[in-house]
Amino acid sequence: HLAFQELYRVAAFSMEQRVEILTDIDRTSGTMWTQISAECIAVISAATGQLKAQAPAEKPKPVAPIKKGEAVDVRAGGAPMADILQGRKPAVPAPPPAPAPVDLFGVEAQGLEKYVLTTLRDMLVRSPLGQRILRSHRAQSTSVFANFQQQVWAIRSLIRLVECSITEDKYGVVQTDIARVLETLFAYLIELERSAMQSDGSGAYNVQTANRQTIAMVQVVRNALYVFTTSFYEYLEALKLPPQQAKQLQAFANFSA
Repeated sequence: HLAFQELYRVAAFSMEQRVEILTDIDRTSGTMWTQISAECIAVISAATGQLKAQAPAEKPKPVAPIKKGEAVDVRAGGAPMADILQGRKPAVPAPPPAPAPVDLFGVEAQGLEKYVLTTLRDMLVRSPLGQRILRSHRAQSTSVFANFQQQVWAIRSLIRLVECSITEDKYGVVQTDIARVLETLFAYLIELERSAMQSDGSGAYNVQTANRQTIAMVQVVRNALYVFTTSFYEYLEALKLPPQQAKQLQAFANFSA
């Protein structure tokens, strides 16, 4: 990780060397920026791939069979296809009212149910099987963050060079790669947050139960995206980002991510 740490020192504090990185384009193997950014992205992508490999397989959603003679209404996103093509906004049907909870024994029963489930969970955690499950999850997390510092310096170096490219990238070599950099960071952030929710087990993002290194890396990636958003705030519309990235970045622009 020391090479990436030195790269961050150059990117953050040495304007002369940073400009050299951004303007050195006379290379048969590609610009200096292309080679450096590829190394940083490779580190981030490798960690993303490891987290994806640990994700539980999603169960396929059952599809209701179509009866013979039944008409099929072709729709896009729940809207008639004609409305989508003509640009009209279809009326959105009101969601059905939520069914009232069936409480056979009153509020006390709900409290008892929570107590029983909590007790069973604690018993499982203390059992040999539970300990093996916990050790397996911790081992997987440790393998992802074995190069934790390298990942941190790679992310910070990458976003620092992108940030400084606004005024120092004379030939626009960085601008063509911004979408790829954002795609890499967002993909990693999605997997990190999924991993944090998985370790909690409740489907909710919980700082107290998620792996500490996962939480720390979430903050590193979020901070990098906030740095990009604040630096490029006046140019975000001109970047012409893909719709999905633009939507993800909007949350950071609104400081609501």
